[in-house]
Amino acid sequence: MKNVLIVLAVFIFNCVCAQNKIAVIHYKVINAQTLSSIFVNDNGKTIYDDNSKKNEGTIVIKIVEPEKVSLTLNDDQSTTRFFWMHDGNYEMEIDATSKEIIFKNSKLNDSYKYFKRILDSVRIFEDPLFKEMRNTNTTEKERELFLSQIDSFENIAAKEQYKYLINNPDSYLAIDFIRFHLGANDFDKQKLKILFNSLPTDYKQYTTYNLCKEAFQINKTFNIGDTVNNILLKFSNNTIKSLSECLNNRYTYLDFWSSGCQSSRINHKSMVKHYKKLKDKINFVSISDDNEKSNWLASIKKDKIKWMNSCDFKGMLSPIKMQFNIKSMPTGILIDKNGVIIKNDFKKFDTNALNDSILK
Repeated sequence: MKNVLIVLAVFIFNCVCAQNKIAVIHYKVINAQTLSSIFVNDNGKTIYDDNSKKNEGTIVIKIVEPEKVSLTLNDDQSTTRFFWMHDGNYEMEIDATSKEIIFKNSKLNDSYKYFKRILDSVRIFEDPLFKEMRNTNTTEKERELFLSQIDSFENIAAKEQYKYLINNPDSYLAIDFIRFHLGANDFDKQKLKILFNSLPTDYKQYTTYNLCKEAFQINKTFNIGDTVNNILLKFSNNTIKSLSECLNNRYTYLDFWSSGCQSSRINHKSMVKHYKKLKDKINFVSISDDNEKSNWLASIKKDKIKWMNSCDFKGMLSPIKMQFNIKSMPTGILIDKNGVIIKNDFKKFDTNALNDSILK
């Protein structure tokens, strides 16, 4: 009986530990001319705030799965850098001169540093393009060319990162790479599936793993001419409706956006401006790919959105976003009175383009 109790106690302890992973990070600010304070931010929320200005300390935080977070060093100037917070006991040195973060005993952050080097090597080529882009005389066509060139650089970087991950699938960066590129729909899906199938079995405990698994099962994407009446939307008042219940015998404009996307937020200003004038002719429905409900609701309030707003809090891997094949934010889709897609490539809210599509 005693042995049984011991086994049971060990089992319960392991279960508790599995659910409550702990990150213990010993940090130190080096090469500092002044005393500094640091803040760690996760998706808009401050998770660590040290105003003691001792230039060293220990961060102890419960985590569910690894998270990419931002660290702000407040000395004579404010500098923000990103790193991966994961379970375990590791050290972090923050260089106040170079503003770089150096880790000890963190394989995940070593991999992340390698990833950043790949991106930095590619971004060298972006610099002259950015200078040209800043020219106020650039045309819309020139801007489109600029964006396509940036995309090509990012694709080069992604291919190099994939080569590294296919040989190191035990790095959490592998599942994050799959999440990002599945959501952006900008990488060979079959290659992503190969990488996904090579992930360690213990990744199945992670929410991100299961969202990716769900995303791989989406085979149907909507195109112009498809009927989308049966799509289910969860709204900010906690009601769930099918798209057909939202039509009201009107055209419907679907606005895909994100609270962290500045272009989306600017686009809302135009939508708000025309909403009162158009609301009796066109339904407005905004669909966000946010992860955090608080960020989503705060943005709705700040942007003064009065129309229906939906979010499933699955981020880039939101099934509805993937079914509509949304590659960038904001994107607008126009649906007719019968629930049929008639235009799916609005990059900004444009009343002239809307009218042209409706009058066709």
